[in-house]
Amino acid sequence: MPTDSATEAVELIACHECDQLQRLHYPPRARVVRCCRCGAEVYRYHPDALNRTLALTVASLLLFIVANAFPIVAIDMQGNVLSTSMFGAVAHLWTTHVPIVAVLVALTTLIVPSLTLLLLIYLLGLMQLGRRPPGAAELLRLLHLSRPWGMIEVYLLGILVSVVKLMAYAAVIPGVSLWALVLLIPLMAAMLGSIHTDLIWRRLEQLK
Repeated sequence: MPTDSATEAVELIACHECDQLQRLHYPPRARVVRCCRCGAEVYRYHPDALNRTLALTVASLLLFIVANAFPIVAIDMQGNVLSTSMFGAVAHLWTTHVPIVAVLVALTTLIVPSLTLLLLIYLLGLMQLGRRPPGAAELLRLLHLSRPWGMIEVYLLGILVSVVKLMAYAAVIPGVSLWALVLLIPLMAAMLGSIHTDLIWRRLEQLK
């Protein structure tokens, strides 16, 4: 499987502090490359970053599927048990005459996170197989634009607040989906933190 360090190249790079233009040998010999004039960090090398991001994305997608396939919580009120899933919560908001809130919840907790995961698997999967993904430039721009709209952690926080309040009136039983969401949040944060767009664009240039 090809890696992001498969081809050695020389690139021009400018220091962000003093604007000194200098040559960068890629992959660099050191993990951190510093400016030859002012000593500021001009580049940090992340070996095997694309494989790491792809692995985190696949794991996040599996947890995301589990989070949507099972109930979030169940409420037991004197033997009457009610439960709902993420889709059920959106459907309930839609049928209770708050369609704008339903659309926003669906966009930020279902559509954007699933779009982000599927786009990353499509792009990184084909790149790691040595193929340039069709429409890669447009999809990377879409990924950048949609990223601020993924707010699944805000949704989880709202669920936890609701669970705490409901515990005063009924027995609350956490569902599989809730535990999957608790694991999904740090995993997606690690996935997003491991994305280095310069490596992706460099790999795309190699696949031309």
